[in-house]
Amino acid sequence: MKPIKTFDEYIKDGTARKQSQDKMRAKSLVVESGDSYKILLSFVEKMGLDDNNANHFIKNAYDIIMELIRAKMFTDGFSTAGKGAHEAEVSYLAEIGFSSRDVDFANDLRYFRNGIMYYGKKFDKAYAEKVLWFLKRTYTPLKKMYGKSKIIDEWKEEEKFPFEGWDFSYLKGRKIEEKPPWDYIRIARRLVRKSSSLLDMGTGGGEIFSRLSPFPKYTVATEGYKPNIAIARKRLKPLGVEVIGISKNLIKLPFENETFDMVLNRHEAFDAKEVYRMLKKNGIFLTQQVGRGNLNDLAKTFGTNTEYSIGSLENSVRNIKSAGFKIKYAKKWKGKIEFKDVGAIVYFLKAIPWIIPKFNVNRNLRHLIKLQNKMNRNKILRFTQARYIILAQKI
Repeated sequence: MKPIKTFDEYIKDGTARKQSQDKMRAKSLVVESGDSYKILLSFVEKMGLDDNNANHFIKNAYDIIMELIRAKMFTDGFSTAGKGAHEAEVSYLAEIGFSSRDVDFANDLRYFRNGIMYYGKKFDKAYAEKVLWFLKRTYTPLKKMYGKSKIIDEWKEEEKFPFEGWDFSYLKGRKIEEKPPWDYIRIARRLVRKSSSLLDMGTGGGEIFSRLSPFPKYTVATEGYKPNIAIARKRLKPLGVEVIGISKNLIKLPFENETFDMVLNRHEAFDAKEVYRMLKKNGIFLTQQVGRGNLNDLAKTFGTNTEYSIGSLENSVRNIKSAGFKIKYAKKWKGKIEFKDVGAIVYFLKAIPWIIPKFNVNRNLRHLIKLQNKMNRNKILRFTQARYIILAQKI
């Protein structure tokens, strides 16, 4: 017997495919399997297992397990067809959190059941008892998993929930982050007090920058993401800050040479030579950036990699030095971010679309279910974030 393939391989070869959820069919299978389960256990209680009825029991036990697997697949939006369909269904057990040992047993059961159906194979009481043990052990978890359709609906609601600027307060208590050893806001606030002309690059909705007020008389913020521009203006205009919308692809910013004595940049792309051009002599550049490998473990959970594979402290320091700056402080850090529920991850990934390109619940349902199953096994949804900070002076 060949080793069973992964469910992804069955998706690729077309044996399994994505489809719309079929909750009615799933419910019908759960009801049918429940009735069959009660009848089968009643049969065992009254008649017992022996060599004569072992085959009958094994076939019916297999049917019950497969009905529950199919119910879960229909709920999750999957179906199978053609040669290898039953193998693909068995492999789905791994997708929903069952151990390799369970998958192997179920695959053996599939193979032996086919032997009964098509080749007249005969099994004894000893193997039937093992199947009874496996049925009892998997029936309840599989039935409970069918109830996840409600959770999926909740995930879709999280997906729709509005996100504005760079405000994650909606996830308070559901997203817990370790903090770098430095405090960007404290450092920036101290520097702002000494500034007479200030630029904040990529201000987002102004959530962080607004916390640095009061500002010098001439203070400007730029933002390249259109939905954020109006939000930033509403928040920052009362603080005396002009918000300028720019193109994301704009290299040269609309400011004269030596306009500012300080430039702030938190998680925004920058050209070190352009920052140097805009700064006055002895001007200060403070930037905090997302580091290499940020949330890559989360991205791998969804079968991809993050876009943070290039940026690094070392590269940025080299570029900033080459532009003519003196590095006064530079440090990198990695820490943990923890999500208390899968819905929080849905909201987070929808708000930051470059972590998982084209993320949505339907497209990434299999991955979300894996995370939910991980939580159900009392595992923590914890991932790695990376940051670095540079303080530089124009010389």
